[in-house]
Amino acid sequence: MRRVAAKFVPKLLNCDQKQHRMNIANEMLDSVRDDPNLLQRIITGDEAWVYGYDVETKAQSSQWKLPHEPRPKKARQVRSNVKVLLTVFFDCRGVVHHEFLPQGRTVNKEYYLQVMRNLREAIRQKRPDLWKNKNWLLHHDNAPAHTSLLVRDFLAKNNTLMMPRSHRIPQIWPPFFIILFMIFIIMMVGGILGYIFRNEVDDRMHSEMLMTIPKYLNNNVITDAWDKVQSKFKCCGIAMDRTMMSYEVWKRKNIHFDNRKQIPRSCCQSRGEVGVVECQLSPRDDNAFMQDCYEVLKSFVKGHAMVVGGFGIGISCILVGHHHCLSSSRLSSLSCGCSQPCLSSPPTGPTSSKLN
Repeated sequence: MRRVAAKFVPKLLNCDQKQHRMNIANEMLDSVRDDPNLLQRIITGDEAWVYGYDVETKAQSSQWKLPHEPRPKKARQVRSNVKVLLTVFFDCRGVVHHEFLPQGRTVNKEYYLQVMRNLREAIRQKRPDLWKNKNWLLHHDNAPAHTSLLVRDFLAKNNTLMMPRSHRIPQIWPPFFIILFMIFIIMMVGGILGYIFRNEVDDRMHSEMLMTIPKYLNNNVITDAWDKVQSKFKCCGIAMDRTMMSYEVWKRKNIHFDNRKQIPRSCCQSRGEVGVVECQLSPRDDNAFMQDCYEVLKSFVKGHAMVVGGFGIGISCILVGHHHCLSSSRLSSLSCGCSQPCLSSPPTGPTSSKLN
């Protein structure tokens, strides 16, 4: 046994993908045998990033000098930071059409549709024989922009012939599992910290709520927040200590409330004007909400935190299980250790006759 390095390949293909690519290659070879001029009618294209270079060569930068003068120096050509996406189409005779992607745009279906229109116009001008006979074939990969419904409809309406192509191979990136692992770590750490510092969180929540009481009716955001909380959770105010009712905080901490108007309208059970006036003047169990909003919210958060946390963990487990299944299936396909070979083609020649 000896240690060997892994062999780098362009794509990791399973048995079905290899078989599909072999079928496409055989189909194209058969088409070339039937039509020797097929390759002269194919126009292929793709996108690529191109960079800017200093085009001045060493010979072009040569200078006259005297014998005693030092020889001039020139830095080697380096790739600049300027790059642009180039879309180019060509055939056996050369480039048919090219376009540079404008700054700030992406290759989407609308952009590629315009590229197809420009390509047809370029073929009409530069390849009049192919345009007249309408027998040119388009060959490009099946990127999302190339295979969008908008582009396919345009090509079908103009009777554009397409060359067969192999499928794009989706890559299962290793960082996917790392991201899921990080999610688990964050959930676990968050749960531990939440349990350890739960009392401090409760105290901070109580103090923050208490600090907003004087800002009620002075700040629209705080006013709307308190009104929605008190109406939805049927509570009123927050108790400053255990010896006082929660609704009394409004009269003690907010200048807009006094003995004639002790609580906000959102604390009242009745929404009628007469009922609200009576409720604000003399809040009781039968006309106002008496629960402490802090206690109600704390119970709500604790009750739903388990649901949200369990849902998140469940989704993460499903994703990890799905990733494990994909990885296992991918490895079993790549190993080609099944009962049938990856590339199954009928034997030909003398070997075939001997077998028969």
